[in-house]
Amino acid sequence: MSATLFSQGAIVIMLVLLFYMFVGSVLEKYHCKIGHEAGLVIIFGMLLSFLTFQTGHEDFNKLVTFDDNLFFYFCLPPIVFASGYNMKRRMFFRNFTNILLFGLFGTLITFSAFSIMTYIVCEFDILWKYNGHTGEYEQFTLSIMEILLMCSLLCCTDVVAAISIIKYDEQPKLFSLVFGEGITNDAVCIILFNTVMEYAGPNSEFTTSTPFKIVGSFINLSFFSILVGIVTGIISSIVTKNFRFLTVKPVVECTLIFSFGYLSYCVAELFHFSGIISLLASSILMAKYSWYNLSPQSKQVTSIAFNVIGYAVEAFVFGYLGLTFFSYVAYEWSWQLFIAELIIVISGRFMGTIGIIKFLEMFGYKSGIRFKDLIFISYAGMIRGAVAFGLVLRINHEVANRSVIVTTSLALVVFTTVVMGSTVATVQYCLFGKEMAEAAKAAKEGKPHLAHDESHHEIVEHPNVEDVNGEGATPAAGDQPKKKQGCAQIMRRLDLMIIKPLLIYNYEKGTHKKQKIFNELLMLEGEKLEEIFTNKENENKDIRKSQLLEYLNAKQRKSEVGNRSFNRDDPEKSERLDSDRSGQIEMQAKPTSIKGLDVPYQSLYKETPKQDGASYPLLDIKNNPY
Repeated sequence: MSATLFSQGAIVIMLVLLFYMFVGSVLEKYHCKIGHEAGLVIIFGMLLSFLTFQTGHEDFNKLVTFDDNLFFYFCLPPIVFASGYNMKRRMFFRNFTNILLFGLFGTLITFSAFSIMTYIVCEFDILWKYNGHTGEYEQFTLSIMEILLMCSLLCCTDVVAAISIIKYDEQPKLFSLVFGEGITNDAVCIILFNTVMEYAGPNSEFTTSTPFKIVGSFINLSFFSILVGIVTGIISSIVTKNFRFLTVKPVVECTLIFSFGYLSYCVAELFHFSGIISLLASSILMAKYSWYNLSPQSKQVTSIAFNVIGYAVEAFVFGYLGLTFFSYVAYEWSWQLFIAELIIVISGRFMGTIGIIKFLEMFGYKSGIRFKDLIFISYAGMIRGAVAFGLVLRINHEVANRSVIVTTSLALVVFTTVVMGSTVATVQYCLFGKEMAEAAKAAKEGKPHLAHDESHHEIVEHPNVEDVNGEGATPAAGDQPKKKQGCAQIMRRLDLMIIKPLLIYNYEKGTHKKQKIFNELLMLEGEKLEEIFTNKENENKDIRKSQLLEYLNAKQRKSEVGNRSFNRDDPEKSERLDSDRSGQIEMQAKPTSIKGLDVPYQSLYKETPKQDGASYPLLDIKNNPY
């Protein structure tokens, strides 16, 4: 293909990305309850695909035809890696039992329900397919192995639309359930599909032993996939801990972390395991251990960089689905199968979520999930994602009805993403409108220095920072803290006493919390200085300079009080010391803002060079004790 054609393709991709970002930002700005950038960018891609199809640009249509290898090796890994590396692990593992019920057992129940209902539909002999080459209709039916193949890939959900509208600060439990079920579901579905593929050759037969073989292969693939991810994650932590020359430049560190993750994916795929599960396991381990071995700047950079890559690839994938839509017009289509599978997907989804929870509650299981949460989780998971369409293209070309399975899957992915993805926000508002408003207000009041009224910028932090911040925090109202017992307590002690000292450089319990406190103090002081310099009421530079000197002088007077320790065990003493300088300009960092700091207050500061005959204390960033 010519360079001109590739240039045209690159321009189209950039237009898709710009459209995705612009529409998404507009929808968020105006709090639209209908519409989502994923569905809209698919429609945008479909319009471009229709124009090129009508104008006879066959070369361009071939260029944008969905390639499963491109998707699974270059599109899906960055998305999964960003999800695992930036996972809110604390809440994820707190709800791990429910996530496992939805993601593993719920998916298997959904797969069984899909297969049984599809088999019943095929038994009625009501399916007809349209041949794009001949323009004729002919009756057809699906074999049992074809039914299992199609149903295994149709179990794949896409929770991107739901995750993008759920704010973690407002609905942490719902966020973790939807997010956790989504990534677990994708991993399970891919393993399930690969397992069924082993027994779905052109000469394969479904026997009584086939289900047991599928279960055995499923367990085997899962175990070795997780093992590959764990080994890769441990190697990454050992390398970043012992080879400190690799942790000097943030660019090198960021590339190093991603390379280890991608390596786990490729190794797993090479041995026909699940690359997604391996990548997910390695990214979670690297976030838990390798992250602490990085330089301070890289800890922030890696989180942002992987989020950027994942976001861009997501936008590309949704646009890609739209652009490739009219590349399959010559394939066989069956509207009867599409409508039947749409009904089956909706009903089967409720069985795998509400059905499994209510069934277990009959035997005394306490899920802690409200019914309206179950409704939202069920609706959000009805969206079939790009993973489903990527899998369907991997079906052997010798499968008799491959063509109609491909077009049915594509139609379901596009329809559910556009229609249901665009109404997720509406369903959320109907179910949680009042409590969302109250939670947003409480979250804003709880973080006044992060959610300032004059700032509309989002602050991105790695979840490790939030976990350190949350140590010792009081549980939210209605959220009962769980006491770790048995195996969980043993694993926690093993992690603290052996694993962390082995994999984390210069590990000492509590050090990272103190470092977070110091960084918070630094941020608060920076906000105070920014407030002085950007005060619109004082345009005169001399006035600003005098305000700055007054602020620094006030800090100097505060530092002369003596060695002050802000001890969490004696907060009253901290407040009493702070009140000794009442009437003076107070520092933005109150003692309550840095509770837990157990070193002398002056040790955090250094004297600046002489200026106007005096020296002023500033935070000593380079030589701080943390």
